[in-house]
Amino acid sequence: HFISRVTGLSPTFTSNPTQIGPNVAQYVDTVHTNTAMHGNFNSRGMASFLVNSGERQPWCGSDNACSHDAAMILWAESVLTNQPSFPSLNCDAWENFCNRNCDNNHVSNMGQFSHSGARGLYFLQTNNLRPFSRNEATPLGC
Repeated sequence: HFISRVTGLSPTFTSNPTQIGPNVAQYVDTVHTNTAMHGNFNSRGMASFLVNSGERQPWCGSDNACSHDAAMILWAESVLTNQPSFPSLNCDAWENFCNRNCDNNHVSNMGQFSHSGARGLYFLQTNNLRPFSRNEATPLGC
């Protein structure tokens, strides 16, 4: 690969056969914030970060465009803080994350400081106001 990293921010459904996937760069990560409407959960990287379940963002209510755009807002926060933020737990399902069945699993940061060795699904919760990063990977009552 000539590209070292590609990040998909709330990747959408597309008819493009070259959509984001684990083979487009040395490290591919995706941030899912609106799989309920605009996002495509099947567009996954080597590490896929599902924010607040990945379906909708709590501060957006039923506004799917807001939830979709949240990926860019969260990414920008990870860059502007210039330090690791948005710690996320490797877990196979949102329910297991919420039930704290994954508390001892690998932690990776979402955003600019995502670890290139991260693999699989990562779940995280955010604050409902800025700063959105909780700086803690374990769930708070899902």
